[in-house]
Amino acid sequence: MESDTRWLASAWLLLLLLCHLVLSAPMEHQVNEGSAPEWKRFFVSQRTALVNDSTKLFCKVKGKPRPFIEWFKNGEALADGKRVRITKFALEVMNTQLSDAGEYACRASNQHGVLWGNMTLRVIKDMDDATPPFEYDNNFNTDPFSSVSREPVWSRFKDRATYISGSATKTVELDCDVRGYPEPNIIWYKVDGGKLSLLDLTKSKYVSNNRWKLKIDGLALEDKGQYMCVVANIVGAINWTFTVDVLQRLPLAPIVDWIDNQTAIEGDTVRFTCKIILSDSQPFLQWFQHYKVNDSYVDEKGTPNVKLLQQSGYRKTIDDPQNLVLRNVSRKDEGWYTCLVTNTIGINYKSAYLIVTTEEAAADLPNKNMTASSQFCHGSLMVITTMVIAAQAYQG
Repeated sequence: MESDTRWLASAWLLLLLLCHLVLSAPMEHQVNEGSAPEWKRFFVSQRTALVNDSTKLFCKVKGKPRPFIEWFKNGEALADGKRVRITKFALEVMNTQLSDAGEYACRASNQHGVLWGNMTLRVIKDMDDATPPFEYDNNFNTDPFSSVSREPVWSRFKDRATYISGSATKTVELDCDVRGYPEPNIIWYKVDGGKLSLLDLTKSKYVSNNRWKLKIDGLALEDKGQYMCVVANIVGAINWTFTVDVLQRLPLAPIVDWIDNQTAIEGDTVRFTCKIILSDSQPFLQWFQHYKVNDSYVDEKGTPNVKLLQQSGYRKTIDDPQNLVLRNVSRKDEGWYTCLVTNTIGINYKSAYLIVTTEEAAADLPNKNMTASSQFCHGSLMVITTMVIAAQAYQG
């Protein structure tokens, strides 16, 4: 009986030991699972930025669980502010000032360890303070990736352009895409008479959505010239010069084709076409009908008696303003018609006379045509007055 009791006690002891081993194994595995923070990619300890530019300091780490990152400047903790933005793996300093220069550090930590990264931010006024290659500290050789460092090289050398042109008010893009390690810095210059002047990237016309590309919006004559990008890191520097040409639009008033006089029989449909041969900018077209009051095309003040029939844009619009269509014409439609075309440079016009007659009066057409020609000469001054009034209405 006693031996049975000892055997039962031993069995319970073994069972408890086995349960302990089974339950403790996953817990130990869970405790040991994970890793301390380490660099996800190479760490750049030096950064150079221009005044009024923006720059990023990177702290790209990995670990399990994902490390928590804190940023410090000269030993003091940093937080999001008006010019400082903290993202997942970076600290962005916007509109950099000389006071932003200093010693920065990022601290990455989880329950398995802590990793510090120290970096120096240098802020300069212009590139005269940092002639490529840029100055870096002597600790660069401690970088574990130093053996693969290389000077900047063009990513797409065969496609690189030297001459870029664009029409006034349009946009051009300058591409200085490079590869290199450590990550290069890029500076843009305007070349004037062989002298380099730092490009003011704070101007709204300069857009730099891509680190290596520069867009020039709203091209104007003053944008014409040479632009240089200088790309450099500790290993070396390269540059490229672009020649930007601004194509001027022709400063011309509208050029309008001749409009023929027409003769029609009552009830016919008449079409006058005002063909615009050339216009520097979007033209504004109007059709007028002249009429007499007391046998005169102008009133006592010299203002022409005209009726606006149609125009492009605004009120009384049609889909095809160059064509004036008169349907079922009668004798009251007879007279002068003027097409007036205006753009931002100037104005031009052409006039034509419409004769409306009956089949019985067709024999008198030669005499009537002679009368129409004399009326056109008599009314030419009046048409010019109409042109000025219409242009004022368009510009107003």
